[in-house]
Amino acid sequence: MAIVDSIMARLENGGWRAEAWGLSTKIGLDLHKEPSKIALRRFCERYTQTDKIGHFYTMQRHPQGFSAVLTVPAFYNRTFHGGVRATEYMAEASAADAFQRDADAQKVARKLPPSLTNIWKAVKLQKYQRIALERAGVPWKDIEKQIVHEVFMGFQDLGCRTALWDGNC
Repeated sequence: MAIVDSIMARLENGGWRAEAWGLSTKIGLDLHKEPSKIALRRFCERYTQTDKIGHFYTMQRHPQGFSAVLTVPAFYNRTFHGGVRATEYMAEASAADAFQRDADAQKVARKLPPSLTNIWKAVKLQKYQRIALERAGVPWKDIEKQIVHEVFMGFQDLGCRTALWDGNC
């Protein structure tokens, strides 16, 4: 029962938030580490904390090919213009390149909290803890979700940024 009491006490007093310090090396996203369209998707996932598409492209046809305007509603509804390219895919990549080079996007990317999956991997309950919670009649999956949420909220204390914390949703 001490195991259950310990887990529940940490939830009640916000003790799990401090776990964010141990994961501080996972803060940030290097936008230049991956191709621009992938970096954009990862940025949107971590900034909005959802896997829903957080951006869209508007395509224009030109005699020389295509150009795209990238709109990122979750990032202050900013738009990024790409150059004229031979294909639609290349035009989208050009607009994503503009996002990748943007100073504001880079500034926010450096302060993104880790993904919820990375947080979960770091703080998931051990088998003995899950068993103890089950025996006490406590739904361990719900507790684990609360723990992940508490740790995630600890990243706000560390100066991390999300659309919600920026008041941008």
